[in-house]
Amino acid sequence: MRDKVLAIIHDYAEQGRIRDVIEHHGISVDAFYGRLAAEPELMTRYRAAQISRADFMADEIISIADDDANAPRARNRIDARKWLAGVFDRARFGDKIDMSINGQVSIAGALLEAKQRGALPGRNLGQVIETEYELIPSVAGERATDKQSDAPAGFVDPFADD
Repeated sequence: MRDKVLAIIHDYAEQGRIRDVIEHHGISVDAFYGRLAAEPELMTRYRAAQISRADFMADEIISIADDDANAPRARNRIDARKWLAGVFDRARFGDKIDMSINGQVSIAGALLEAKQRGALPGRNLGQVIETEYELIPSVAGERATDKQSDAPAGFVDPFADD
């Protein structure tokens, strides 16, 4: 059985559809894929055969584009081969998705808007101060709100509605 699977892998790398090659060798599709799943070395060889098939498909695409006079049929044949080559060898023939960000993020506008909101009528600007801060662990428990937690002595909330 192993010899048949190796022969199928070899023929598949050089020929057409995997089902046709499997049927030609007289074993079932389930038996073929079961053997691949059971033996990692065979699966590695099969993946190498798929990559070889991707190269053959790339060559076929050129031939189809040059020789087929029926444009819609040629387009379908080319698209099918491009898709399958991309599945077999994603690094070389797969769709490339560019996730790079070419820009800068500035929070200056957000800071300016926050300062302007503090300068709205009814706000006491004498209470708004520029300072550095550090995060301190909560001492009042997990469910405490700002109203429930103990504020440091002398702390004035600049956003409180008085």
